[in-house]
Amino acid sequence: MHAKKLLLAGFLFALFLIPVGINQGIPIEFQNEETGLETYAVSADPGVTLYEITHEDNFTQFGFSGSGTQGDPYLLEGNSTTYSLGDIIEISDQTAYWKIKSCDFNASTMSRYGIRIDNSSNGIIEACTFTTIRGVYVYRANNTLISHCTMDGCSYGTYIHDSHFIEVSDNIMHDMTNAIFHSSAPNTTIQRNEIDIAYYGIRDNGLSDDSVYHDNSIRNLYGTGAGIYAYSSYVNITNNLITNASNYGIYDISNSNYYQRIENNTLVDIADYGIYQNSNGGSLIRNNKLRNIGDHAIYLDYIWSSTVEGNEIANTTYRGIDIVSGEDVLVRNNILNTFYDYGFFFINSNSCIITDNKIHHGQIGMVLSTGCHHNLLYNNHFSNHTTNDTYDNAGNTNNTWWYSPTLTGNFYNESHDANYYIPGGSGNYDGAPNVLLDSSGPGIVNEPDVEMYDYESRTIDWNIFDIHPWNYTLSLDGSDIDSGYWIPSLDISYTFEGLSLGVHTAQLVIWDAYMNEQIDQVQITVNEGDNVVPDIEGYSDADVEPSLDLYELNWNITDDNPDTVTYYLNDVIQTSVSYTTEFSAELDISVLGDYNCTIKANDTFGNTAVHTVIISVIDTIPPTYAVWGLYDIEYGSGDGVPFEVNDFHTWDAPGTLWIYENGTLTNTTVLTSNTSLEYHLDGTDLGVYNITYVYEDTSGNGYTCMGWVTLEDTTAPTCSYVSNFFFTEGDSDIWMNWTCSDFLPDSYSITLNGSTILASGSWDGTDINYLLDNAGLRDGVWNITLTLYDTSGNSVVRTTIVTVYPGSSSTSTTTTTSTTTTSPSVPPPADAMILVIVAGVGIGVVFVVIIIYFLRKK
Repeated sequence: MHAKKLLLAGFLFALFLIPVGINQGIPIEFQNEETGLETYAVSADPGVTLYEITHEDNFTQFGFSGSGTQGDPYLLEGNSTTYSLGDIIEISDQTAYWKIKSCDFNASTMSRYGIRIDNSSNGIIEACTFTTIRGVYVYRANNTLISHCTMDGCSYGTYIHDSHFIEVSDNIMHDMTNAIFHSSAPNTTIQRNEIDIAYYGIRDNGLSDDSVYHDNSIRNLYGTGAGIYAYSSYVNITNNLITNASNYGIYDISNSNYYQRIENNTLVDIADYGIYQNSNGGSLIRNNKLRNIGDHAIYLDYIWSSTVEGNEIANTTYRGIDIVSGEDVLVRNNILNTFYDYGFFFINSNSCIITDNKIHHGQIGMVLSTGCHHNLLYNNHFSNHTTNDTYDNAGNTNNTWWYSPTLTGNFYNESHDANYYIPGGSGNYDGAPNVLLDSSGPGIVNEPDVEMYDYESRTIDWNIFDIHPWNYTLSLDGSDIDSGYWIPSLDISYTFEGLSLGVHTAQLVIWDAYMNEQIDQVQITVNEGDNVVPDIEGYSDADVEPSLDLYELNWNITDDNPDTVTYYLNDVIQTSVSYTTEFSAELDISVLGDYNCTIKANDTFGNTAVHTVIISVIDTIPPTYAVWGLYDIEYGSGDGVPFEVNDFHTWDAPGTLWIYENGTLTNTTVLTSNTSLEYHLDGTDLGVYNITYVYEDTSGNGYTCMGWVTLEDTTAPTCSYVSNFFFTEGDSDIWMNWTCSDFLPDSYSITLNGSTILASGSWDGTDINYLLDNAGLRDGVWNITLTLYDTSGNSVVRTTIVTVYPGSSSTSTTTTTSTTTTSPSVPPPADAMILVIVAGVGIGVVFVVIIIYFLRKK
């Protein structure tokens, strides 16, 4: 029965452990970029964020530094994380300033985000990498900056919603579905991003008014997406480059929004629409360059009070500019050449002014179709059309094809009489038609001749201009290598590479619509070159001890065409000399620190190699010192416990010496040079002392020098002699005077004939004076002996022979020598006490020290 209970208890305990084991999840690998060390964390349940910051203290908990202020934001830097079961970092409901910099976020699925921000403004995401994962999700997070990040293989690079004043700048995005997506994000700035391979480059899904998209490079768009998709009002789309799109370049479908600005954009190789705009008022579409457009270059549907001017379009396989249901639209100074169908096509449009446009090389230059009325067309140039220059089938006579106040009509490919009726049957006419004559050739900025090496490539840009641009042919040594249609604002560029040695001639021939020709030739000289950089072999990074000797650095440099080598110390040029195979430099290593020693070796072809070695001057050796262990000091001698530091150098300074007596710090001294000193125990009791010297130089090198010091007293008291003398019985006022001293006096005794004590007591180290009258001596010979004792038991004996004569006897004087006896081995009456002291010796070391004190007799 007992065994069954144990079995049941064990089973229940195992069941308890099962969920614990499950919750441990899957190990997730992390790597710190600075240290290269890999660490592991444990995932939460599937779909759960790895690092969830919901309280401000979570920042420091998850490795952020800083204080969360604008000047010192919470900072996470240099981490690498791979995680596929949920978002990696989520920051929600925070008001502190924070920054995530130079971190890598990786996953095996695109269904989760590297960073998710919810209701947390004031964040910066900088120089991070996102791979096979959604990049950054921004929700209710104003003033967020996402810059200099790299995103690869992400369904969303950034997803921004319900946030204000967001900036997405200088990022590199590759192989995306939606590179930059935002909705309900007014005042968003998207600038200087490089997007390559995407369904949508920039997708504005609405309610993002007053946003700016400028200077972005968007390439290789696939599917039915667009380079820039805009669905908001007051949006500025400027200075963007969009190339190789399978559908739209710029798709602006604003749903009756206002004041869009589409300006100075370049769109090349767009398969469908270059610029498509729908339902807009007050738009400005100006100075855009469009070339090689598959359908409509510019298609505007239901627009009003807008301006379309200064756009340059070349080579559309369908139409140039379509305006459908337009009202009060100014269309002027546009250049269009080479289109398949119609150059300009208007339908259901009224009150438009169409002037100063140059249109040539298509079927029909200008068409006013059904529903067009009260439009004014004048001073437009039409030429080289296969069907008609113009066509008006609006079905009414309300369109005016000339400006009567100045008698300004339009220019045609051939001469027409006054009141020239426009083909199409509407009955509208040009009251002042002009024949278009152009005998001036295009302008071209002649390119200078080029000299290059055989391994190089060289791009030549021709700047050309004409009011009626058309086509060009580029040849090399008489063979055509490129051709196409040109517009004034886009240079004709060609990159020459792989050319054989010798002199080549590149010839550009350009024509305008009237076959006026201009030619420019560039001579390209190709020389045999060397594109191999010098090969440098040098020291690796090293730690060295400081020294007064110079440290020699040597590099071996191999190159077929050596030129110069420049030596830098901590980025400051030290020398620049010619080299053949090697270079040497000497480094002063008498000062501690890190030294960046870099050489740049050039060859005569301009190839450069760089080699850097970091020499770290690190002091790990303490100065030498005198060693001692046991030491005896005579009390009162003035001697101390010695300490000596030798071989002290400038790199050791300042050093610090700590002196401990029985574990108690008694002295701290700063050392700046070789030092000899003594520690004195004067004024303390006799005994055995633990004296410890702890020394460190400025680099923290040090040692502990510990010894046992015996402070002892082995010297007997000093005492003068009293010569033998005599006196006559009955004489009085007879004194015996001894001059005495000792550092540790204790007691004295005066005896008669060695047995009878005449006087005794404590002795304070002063002179002893004894009135012999008190001895009551009678005639005879007596020994008067003074014995002095110190507290250590040392003693001195002075004996004087005193002769006493009877009162009736004659007096004579006999001089003898007294006897002195020192008996250090005979201690005075005294008590001994042993005192045990526990003291800390050195730093972090505890010693038990036994000190024996000899106390003087009470």
